[in-house]
Amino acid sequence: MTVSALVFYFFATVLLVSAANVIFSQKAVSAVLSLIVSFLSATVLWLLLHAEFLGLALLFVYVGAVMTLFLFVVMMLNVRLKAKYEGLLKLLPVAMITGVSLVGVIWLALGKAFSGYGLDYPDNYNNTVALGQVLYTDYVVPLELAALILLVAIIAAIGLAFRGAQNRQHQEVTKQILTKKSQQLRLVSMKSEGGHDA
Repeated sequence: MTVSALVFYFFATVLLVSAANVIFSQKAVSAVLSLIVSFLSATVLWLLLHAEFLGLALLFVYVGAVMTLFLFVVMMLNVRLKAKYEGLLKLLPVAMITGVSLVGVIWLALGKAFSGYGLDYPDNYNNTVALGQVLYTDYVVPLELAALILLVAIIAAIGLAFRGAQNRQHQEVTKQILTKKSQQLRLVSMKSEGGHDA
């Protein structure tokens, strides 16, 4: 067994265990940390498949930004989950059948991708270029539709959050520069304790 195969099986096992902990953990913080470990393991698997761009995107976007935000939100809200397993045994056969069916469909859909860690690529292979060529040739219409949907979502979020024009005080630098001492300084005559003007 090669080193790449050992690395693959190790991180695949870590991914499965951490994903199961995400589902069955009774503490929200533990579930979020397990999800971060899952993403890290998936990043290594992407790198073994020579998909460096997807692996680094998963690492930087999800682990570096999204999951950090989730972790901070969960810690600030102090969410305490109480798992209820009362009806779990009744739903276990349906869950097992659904899980096995899902794994089978993924296996059929991906085919040889599971053994991709042993594939040889030419020296000038660049997965970012290959991904860009596929996205902007074969899937250009779905890509543009996704961008349009995101744009509409951004505009809708701004529209929902906008509360109208509000009178806010702001700094006028020009007025501050052109001001004179007579406008800012005022001498006040005050009586001292002895009764004389100061």
